[in-house]
Amino acid sequence: FILSRYALFIKIFWSETKDDTRWNLQTKSVIRSMTKNGKGKHTSEGNGLMHNPSPDASGTRTAAVSYGIGGRSSLEILNDEGTVTASYDAPDSLQLVETAWIGDDIYATAISDNGYGIYRFSSGSWKTMLEPQPVMMKDLSVHDGELMFTCDRTGVHELYHLNPADGILRQKTSLRYGASDFQYSEDGKWL
Repeated sequence: FILSRYALFIKIFWSETKDDTRWNLQTKSVIRSMTKNGKGKHTSEGNGLMHNPSPDASGTRTAAVSYGIGGRSSLEILNDEGTVTASYDAPDSLQLVETAWIGDDIYATAISDNGYGIYRFSSGSWKTMLEPQPVMMKDLSVHDGELMFTCDRTGVHELYHLNPADGILRQKTSLRYGASDFQYSEDGKWL
């Protein structure tokens, strides 16, 4: 059970992996959502294993990463009823990991032979935003129109922001032992 970091005003999203009752080596995963009061639960199943859901700002669309049997990954778009409305294959040699929305554009971390990078999916095509590097990236989200993620570029996990408008990458923390799961409070101060 993985609880998504994205809790909008009305829904909470997460992915669940379930073992098959008969075949112990077969699993499936679903994207689940529910309103904060526990009503209005939805379960969405795609063609592969779906993970790391991220809703858009309106909460009417959700992006998720799907892993197919052949090892390829794809970006799945679900509507507010949990139905997969579109599926886009990742570019060759990339395995998508996490997604985040800024407007109608979807950003994704992906891993390749050269390491982790950040990519934008917009108007039906992929564009590299941050070239792959031999680092680990996780916890992709959005804060004030910038991509926010944790990376171990310095040897420990630090918080970084990437501004998609100008492509500038900023290291936001410098911690002796590193940290993860960074969050901002509503007034912009650290939690």
